[in-house]
Amino acid sequence: MTDKYEMSMKNLVKHKQQIKHKPKPRVYPTPVLNFTEFEQKLKEQKFHIQRRDDFLKNQMRVNYMNEYDRLKGSIANNTMPGLREDLVKQRMNKLKKLTKDLSDEKHEIYEK
Repeated sequence: MTDKYEMSMKNLVKHKQQIKHKPKPRVYPTPVLNFTEFEQKLKEQKFHIQRRDDFLKNQMRVNYMNEYDRLKGSIANNTMPGLREDLVKQRMNKLKKLTKDLSDEKHEIYEK
């Protein structure tokens, strides 16, 4: 009985020692870039950010134009009986304000 107890105590002590002396995680050095490489990567990053920003602005502009056309059609055809016309016109005016800053494209939404 004592042998089993001693063995389990030895295992417990070994386990505690292993926990105390865990190896430190490896730290990988960051690659060192010279100034020209750094500038080039920065330009690429700016280009990609600008491209994504332009894409999102274009997507918003097209969404606003489509919504404006849909609302205009619903007023003309009276296809949405649950909507009040004054609320629809308010939304159309808001869409006009939102799209003014986004583009100089020719569309009804940009007029007036």
